[in-house]
This record gives sequence, C-alpha cells and structure tokens, in this order.
Amino acid sequence: SHFILNGGGPVLKLNENRIERIDNSVEQRNQFGAAIFQHKNQPHMYGGYGFWEWKDYITYYDPFSKQWELCKFDTPLEPSPRWKPLFHKKNEFLYVLGGRSSIKESRNTDTVLKDFFKINLNTKKVELITEEVNSQIPLLSRMYIMFILTSVLVLFMQ
Repeated sequence: SHFILNGGGPVLKLNENRIERIDNSVEQRNQFGAAIFQHKNQPHMYGGYGFWEWKDYITYYDPFSKQWELCKFDTPLEPSPRWKPLFHKKNEFLYVLGGRSSIKESRNTDTVLKDFFKINLNTKKVELITEEVNSQIPLLSRMYIMFILTSVLVLFMQ
C-alpha cells in the first residue's frame, strides 16, 4: 500500500506495520484534487490543480528514479484539464467522470465538467464515452473520497 500526499510529492509505503518514505521527491503542490490510483503496482495521478493551472496529464511514481515522472502518450490527451473528477480504475482502464476546470473564455471562471471517458493505461488511448452525462447525476464542486466495497462504488463528500 502506498500513501500519496495530495498535490504530489512524498511517497510512503506500508511495510510490515511500519510506514516508510521511499522517494526522493519534493512536495510538488502541483496536482491537488487529482485522480490518484495504482497501475502495475505504481501510484499514478491524473489531472489536478496547482500553480494557477488545471492539469491534463498523468504522472506516476517511478521506483527506480524515486521521483514522479510524466506518463508519455503517443498523442496528447484530448479531455479538458481538470481537478476533482469522479474516477474508477479497473484493470487497465481509468474511467473519469466530470470534475472542475475553467471555461475557455476566462481562466478565472470555474465550471463543472460533465464528460465521461476512459483511458487505456496500457495502449495510452483515450475513448470518450459521452460528452455530457445524465443531468440528474449531481456533479458538485466538493471533493470526494471514493473506494470500492466488493462491487459497490462508495462516495463520501469532504
């Protein structure tokens, strides 16, 4: 199990009931509210907000360099940069629902995103599922804590 600082940076690992720091990175403060997940036993972060910008990329913790590295895609990710999305990782897919970003006309105006897409983390391809989800689904500006309990998705608002 890994413990990741919100915003990026230090990586801690649970090892025989002890928590150890395993990285050489600094507190990045660059991906607050990112979708944090594990793929191939490595922590990853998609999106987030930091230094006055929403992010549209994936970073991962590399145990060899002991740093956060940029996940390289053959083509750039198409979805809008975002933070605070609802997300779920299953097998090689990261499913991303909504989040928040700014409108194209003004970086100072925050808006709710309503798209739903999946990222294949093995092939590095993005597939848009829908541009706008059912309007009855409450996509709010709050931060969510999400985990899977058997096959049920559980959300807690912070």
